[in-house]
Amino acid sequence: MRKFFTNLTALLVLSVLVVSLSYGQQNLTVRGTVTDAGTNETLIGVSVRVKDGTTGTSTSPDGTYTITVPGNATLVFSYIGYASQEIAVNNQTTLNVALHTSATSLEQVVVVGYGTQKRKDLTGTIASVQGEEIERFTTTNPVAALQGKVPGMTITNAGSPGSKPTVRLRGISSTKYADPLYVVDGIL
Repeated sequence: MRKFFTNLTALLVLSVLVVSLSYGQQNLTVRGTVTDAGTNETLIGVSVRVKDGTTGTSTSPDGTYTITVPGNATLVFSYIGYASQEIAVNNQTTLNVALHTSATSLEQVVVVGYGTQKRKDLTGTIASVQGEEIERFTTTNPVAALQGKVPGMTITNAGSPGSKPTVRLRGISSTKYADPLYVVDGIL
């Protein structure tokens, strides 16, 4: 009977050791920089997340990121217009990544006021005006330069110098505010 309890105790100690090794994975802070593989320029706003997890962050204006993850995690780096990359952490604390461009995915993405969507999923009309088209007009208000450039957009000038033009897209909607939402370089 004594030998039985000795074996049982050894088995329990071994079980606790195995369980603590598998579940006690040490979290570590991983830092790095994400760049464009072709130009070696840093990329701002790259999504860095744990594969099959909820932890994530994005790169700062200087292209760096910091994230705390388990040592055996896999990080997924994704950015619009670039191919996503998956990199195993393998207990490393520094991971620098160079992303390669992927023009095929860029054509199908449209930036809207509340995020990004695939063009095929949109129910409304999309119109864009390039900055070069606006620069050709001599005006004190860039909104006035949009006149005649977007289908369904009506721009009415008040007539007094320095006054703000009234912009209506496809008439007045049923909402309280009829003014459109402007998104310039991702800023509302």
